[in-house]
Amino acid sequence: MTSDFELSLDELRAVARYATEAAEGVLPVFEAAHPGDERPRAAIEAAREFIDGATRTRLQRVTSMDAHRAAKDAVTEAARLAAQAAGDAASAAYLHPIAKAHQVAHILRAAANAARIAEIEDPGAGDRALERARERATPTLIDVLRRYPPAPTGRSRTAQLMTVLDAALREEGSPPLTGHDLRAGFEALGLPVGATVIVHASLSSFGRVEGGAATVLGALREHLGPQGTVVVPAFTGDAVRDLHPGAGADADRSGVPLFHDRLPTLMGALPTAVLADPERLRSSHPQASVAALGPLAREITARQPLAYAVGRGSPFDRLHGLGAHILLLGVGHNRNSFLHYAESLIPNHRRKLRRFPYLVDGERVWVEAPDVGDDNGRHFPGVGAEAEDAGLVRTGVIGAAECRLMESRPFIEFAARRLRERLAAEGRETP
Repeated sequence: MTSDFELSLDELRAVARYATEAAEGVLPVFEAAHPGDERPRAAIEAAREFIDGATRTRLQRVTSMDAHRAAKDAVTEAARLAAQAAGDAASAAYLHPIAKAHQVAHILRAAANAARIAEIEDPGAGDRALERARERATPTLIDVLRRYPPAPTGRSRTAQLMTVLDAALREEGSPPLTGHDLRAGFEALGLPVGATVIVHASLSSFGRVEGGAATVLGALREHLGPQGTVVVPAFTGDAVRDLHPGAGADADRSGVPLFHDRLPTLMGALPTAVLADPERLRSSHPQASVAALGPLAREITARQPLAYAVGRGSPFDRLHGLGAHILLLGVGHNRNSFLHYAESLIPNHRRKLRRFPYLVDGERVWVEAPDVGDDNGRHFPGVGAEAEDAGLVRTGVIGAAECRLMESRPFIEFAARRLRERLAAEGRETP
């Protein structure tokens, strides 16, 4: 095979070490789902042999292929991604020195898979996992990465995470984004001054930001001006939930907190920055609250039903009625919580049961409330992509972050129709 550049064994070992560290962290996810299947573990062990100085042999190739077969056999997305990461760790020993964008996956996909696994359980954990992956990257690994073209943009969530990580690592050593850079980006994207906007963001997707999430929030508010209102999801579903579902009334659930206005959110750095602002207001749902800053904050957060917390009568319903904009900063439509609202409007929506502690007449009780079911990447990314193809979404890049802006009314009308059609095609008819 013709080479476009040289890769030394030390450089290959640096790449293999990076992928292997990510794969080792998520191996328990696969083994919990598939006890007794040792194919991913064998791939990681083969990678470790090479990292520790052994010669590249057929062992790395064979165990890598076996781990990828295990990924195909996996019963859950998380288990599949964990096995795939193990396969990538072993195959990193044979990274090809050809300047093709698809080669970047052999360097970064294991770390992106680990981030995706983290956010399946906790939407905010993906950002934190990417930040740890960025911190783990050595100068040698970054130097190797820069010899390849940027990672190709894909529509899967893992591909999006890999693109974010790739851009962040290539930005290492470059000046951080400033508030001025961010405001210029919001203007170029077409975010109207004075708008009401709900924001979903990945801070790490920008690359380095001078001042972090506080700078992003400040830039948003300065761009919107005094008439603008910023809204963020401040969900706490992973904290305020039944730790022992189905275990009966005798199970100890005393450690699950009651919701309160200052309960931290797990939705990432930007919602945390909003919650830290003394002027913000927050709705009161135990699992699906939103926080807002601006002249319409009180109207938006005033009421939120326990049942269908993202449906009619919720802050999302009022945002829709106000003609709010939806802004995605470095995240895909799988993180677009407004799509849950769109689904709540159709008769054949999916359903789930929320369960959380609640005070009733001063007594702590457990409440069950219906809501729209989780999507888990099944339809939301596809519906979002279709909306983009239909011209309903403006796209741009701020720093290293792919950004999307849409008006809620036409977007929700389109999304509700397509979700109804997609779910009907799966056999989910109107109850």
